[in-house]
Amino acid sequence: MTQTKKCTKCQNSKPFSEFESRHENKNKYHSWCKDCRREYFREYNRKHKERRDKQQKQHYYDHKEQLLKKRRERYYTDRSPRVARYEVEKAVKSGDLKIPLECESCGHQK
Repeated sequence: MTQTKKCTKCQNSKPFSEFESRHENKNKYHSWCKDCRREYFREYNRKHKERRDKQQKQHYYDHKEQLLKKRRERYYTDRSPRVARYEVEKAVKSGDLKIPLECESCGHQK
């Protein structure tokens, strides 16, 4: 038997899987179902879009150096294999690096 919980917004009884977890509550679930929460936050974000955009812009200007530093760090750590491959391809095209036509260990030809 599946246990159910009643949403306090839509008043429908739904299985616990339809509620997001919340560890502060006694039963560890939100009082609104996922559908009601999604609908509420969509409407809230639509109504407060200008305010949210203004806050995000202000946060960016207040923390610009930190954010750019994080972005640079992420760029070089996440992209290092791609950067290395690009450098090898560039060296091959310019003639600085030669790719052998056969494998040195087994002699297989490409």
